[in-house]
Amino acid sequence: METGNPMALIYFMIGCFTLNSLHHFFLFFFYKKNYQALYFALINLVALTFNLMHLFSTPYDQKIGSLIFIANPFFFLMFMNSFFPEEFSPLVNKIYAGLSALLFLIILAVPNGLYQTIFAPFNRGVMLILIFYSIYVLQALVRAVIYKREDSLPIFLGMAMLLSFSFVRYLLKDSFVRIPNPVGALFLMFVYTMTLAKRLSDSYYRCSEVVEEKTRALNEANIQLTELAMRDPLTGIYNRRSFFEQADHVLHHSQRYGSGFSILLLDVDFFKKVNDVYGHQMGDSILKGLADMLTSSVRDADLTARYGGEEFIILLDQIILDEAVSIAEKIRRKVAGMEFLDTEERRISVSVSIGIASWEKESPSVLDIIKGADEALYHSKKAGRNMSSYRDRKGDMIPVLRT
Repeated sequence: METGNPMALIYFMIGCFTLNSLHHFFLFFFYKKNYQALYFALINLVALTFNLMHLFSTPYDQKIGSLIFIANPFFFLMFMNSFFPEEFSPLVNKIYAGLSALLFLIILAVPNGLYQTIFAPFNRGVMLILIFYSIYVLQALVRAVIYKREDSLPIFLGMAMLLSFSFVRYLLKDSFVRIPNPVGALFLMFVYTMTLAKRLSDSYYRCSEVVEEKTRALNEANIQLTELAMRDPLTGIYNRRSFFEQADHVLHHSQRYGSGFSILLLDVDFFKKVNDVYGHQMGDSILKGLADMLTSSVRDADLTARYGGEEFIILLDQIILDEAVSIAEKIRRKVAGMEFLDTEERRISVSVSIGIASWEKESPSVLDIIKGADEALYHSKKAGRNMSSYRDRKGDMIPVLRT
C-alpha cells in the first residue's frame, strides 16, 4: 500500500510542476539564450502531463504515457548537456535525438487499437534504450564531478536520487511497502530549481561586476581623453585652450583675494631658419626639449603651455612683476646654454625672446594681460632678441639687460 493520501500528493505535484514550468518559460522568454530554463520548463511540462493523467482518463492514455516515456529523458539529456557540454558527445546526442523522434513518429502513426496490442513489447524496447541513456548521462555527470564542473555535485545527486527511488520502487512493486511515485521527481525538481536559481543569481552578479568594470574603464578612458584634449600632441604640455580655461580660474581667484600672478610669453628666435636649415623634425625635437626645460623650471602650481607655433606661455601664480622678471631671465639663460644635436651630430643652439606682464587690479581678463606680455615680447624682438622686456608701472617698456 502507498503511504499517505496519493491524490493529495498528486495535486501538490501538479501545482509544483505548473508553477515551475510557467516560471522557467518566463525566464527563457526574458533571457532568450538561457536554454537551461527552457529545457527545465519542458521537463516540468511533461511531468505535469503525466500527473494530470491520474485525474483524467482517455482512450489514448497508453500512447500519451509512451510519448512521455520518450520525451522526458530527451529533455533531461538536453538539460544536462546545457550544464556540462564538455562531458556529452554531440554525435551521441544527435543519434539519441533522432531515435527519440523516430519513436515519437511511430507512436503517433500507429492506430490506437493496434498500439494497445504492441504497447507492452514496445515499451520494453524503449526501456532498453533508457538503460543505455541512464548509463550515458550518469557517466557524463560523474566526469563533471571529477573535473569539478560548476554545480556538478548537486545535479549528480539529484539525478542519482531519481534513479535510486525509481529502482527501489520497481523492486518493491509487489511489496506492501510502496514509495509514492513522485518522490524522486520532487527531489530532483527541488535540486535543479535551486541550482538554476543559484546560476541566475551568479549570472546577475557577474553582469553587475562586468557593468561596474566597464563603467570604471569608460570613466578612466574619458579622463584620459579629457587629459589628451588638454595637451599639445607634440610637446605633451598644456595647449592654448586648456591654458585659458585654467588661467581664468587663477584670474577669478586674484580678483577675489588680490593674490596676483604674472605671465611670460616666449618666442624662439629665428625658428623658421632652424626648420629651413636643419629640417622640421629637428625643429620639433627642439620644441620638445624646450617644453621639458620650461616645465622643470617652474613650480607645479604654475601653468606652462604651448601658445602656438614656436611660442610658449607660462602663468606664474602669486608671483609679482619683480620676481617674474628674475624667473624670465633665469629661463632665458637656460635656453641660451642648451645644445641640440641633429642627425649629423651638428650642435644647434637657440635663444628666446620673452615678454613679461603682471596682473593689476584693473585687468579685466587674461587676454588683456597676455596682450601686455605680447607687446613686451615684440619690444624684446625689436631690441635685438634673446632678451626679456616688461612694462613698468609708469607705462614705459623696459628691456632687461643681458647678464
